[in-house]
Amino acid sequence: MIFQNNSLINLKNNMIPLENQVCNLELSKKLERLGVKQESVWYWVRFDHGNKKVKDWALLERKNCFNEEDTLHIDYVSAFTVAELGEMLKESKSFQSSDKIGQWCCWTTETVTHAKTEADARAKMLIYLIENKLIKK
Repeated sequence: MIFQNNSLINLKNNMIPLENQVCNLELSKKLERLGVKQESVWYWVRFDHGNKKVKDWALLERKNCFNEEDTLHIDYVSAFTVAELGEMLKESKSFQSSDKIGQWCCWTTETVTHAKTEADARAKMLIYLIENKLIKK
């Protein structure tokens, strides 16, 4: 809780959901297939409980994913944040992103990508640049 303009504000209700701050599972898997190094703060994780795989993927922080004493086998893929994707994109010339009419746009001199979240727009741009050999992995 904080005070703003003499009013008490509940920050929890104004926070952006974590799922909107990282790239979605589909884009995360594509980045992995393209060879992007799988190091991030957040991961999409699916646990394997013996013979029965849990079908749902969960978003977990790195420190909660990789316990060396854990006997569970897991599938995981990096869920890159807006900041992490920005670091990867800084090599590209004229990279920018902007929220226009409820949809994020990300553009360079080569192309424009669109998505519901800034992280997804940036992930799509990174995919485009890698696939077209315009940026190193």
